[in-house]
Amino acid sequence: MKLLIYIPTWNRYESLMEQLEVLKSVTKKDEFMVVVSDNASAQEEYLKVMDFCNEQSNFEYRKHCSNLGANPNIVNGFLFCDKAEYLWILSDDDLLKPGAVEKVLDWLKKYEPDFLYVVHNLSETENFLKADQPWLVKHINDGMGLISLVVYKSSFVRPNIRAGYDNLLSCFPHMAILFESTKGKMAGVCRILRDELFYPHEPLPSAEAIVYNHSFFGFTHLVNNLEEGLRKPFIKSWWSANWFRVARNMKHSPIQFAIFRSLLFEHISFFGIQWIILMILRPIILLGLFLRSRIKSIKHDLAKQVD
Repeated sequence: MKLLIYIPTWNRYESLMEQLEVLKSVTKKDEFMVVVSDNASAQEEYLKVMDFCNEQSNFEYRKHCSNLGANPNIVNGFLFCDKAEYLWILSDDDLLKPGAVEKVLDWLKKYEPDFLYVVHNLSETENFLKADQPWLVKHINDGMGLISLVVYKSSFVRPNIRAGYDNLLSCFPHMAILFESTKGKMAGVCRILRDELFYPHEPLPSAEAIVYNHSFFGFTHLVNNLEEGLRKPFIKSWWSANWFRVARNMKHSPIQFAIFRSLLFEHISFFGIQWIILMILRPIILLGLFLRSRIKSIKHDLAKQVD
């Protein structure tokens, strides 16, 4: 089997079914298979998902007995590395365009890369290149942190799957595996534009956006999966670009912040005036967030009384 598409899902019946309908239409059914990993969804409609998958010869539906959380459900996809030459962990709401899977299969056969990377912009002309870990770190901000944008060669990442489980709190366990797999070695990288595969993505609902705040600090947790010489510059670069946003995200991600703080002290000996400003402003920012929350709550209560 050339490609296994693993779809972690939870309570997104409509977008999942749209995704599965696109995958059903793929003509090269003997070259890929689909595994839907249901994280104990409460929606009754998921029974239809199970029936739909059972009707397809190359689809498989699995449901957990309990919600494991998003990150464990994602990283469990790497346990299917022995089922196909390539693994694509595909979000249930990153909707594929018709013909996308065929295009990916063609590129995998043409270039045989260690991983295929879906990019927002392709300024360089070459679609295939040999890259090391410093190159990977340099290009990480082009969307590689999104699970749907990387297709992995199973033999390339299989020895390092544990790194994903060690980094579940980071919100980037898949990137931990990729970083660990590129330590001290060159990788064959194939790049393709996102617009060629996916429809434009709609903004996250506010409730889901809060959950994704964990990834703000979580990105720094990956530092120990980098080569020694890249660790300090990686943390320093993140700190320089994001220090002023730290206090705002502490409230939603206290555990991730605690890990981030220990990594910061481990890899940078002096933070300069930025850290002093942050420590001074922290109580003011937290008080502001509290007051804003209380005002919103009071307005909501008053509106209910008026009604």
